[in-house]
Amino acid sequence: SIGRKFVLNYEGVPANSSQILIFGASSTQWGAARLPLSLQGFGATGCSLFVSFDFGITLATGKGNGSMGFAIPANSGLVGTSFYNQLLVLDAKANTAGITTSNAGKATIGKD
Repeated sequence: SIGRKFVLNYEGVPANSSQILIFGASSTQWGAARLPLSLQGFGATGCSLFVSFDFGITLATGKGNGSMGFAIPANSGLVGTSFYNQLLVLDAKANTAGITTSNAGKATIGKD
């Protein structure tokens, strides 16, 4: 909701690993690429990009879980706006690309 904090929790990632939390405005297109985009051709067998990579936040996990949050501005013009997110995990043992990906999430900004 506007004027509140958005919190994203994640778990089940390798302990002491680094991640990139991807945020995007689309779950269907990223530039010329249609989503979801299989990452198998890049060496990430079984992984797909489900959201446009518009920006990312680097995170680190100690015990395999974590959370991050940020404030949603108290701007009524944001109500109804959706954004998407996905976690990209740096995991050298996972595949030749050294990454795995999570499922995707969608958030829609509301009003209390």
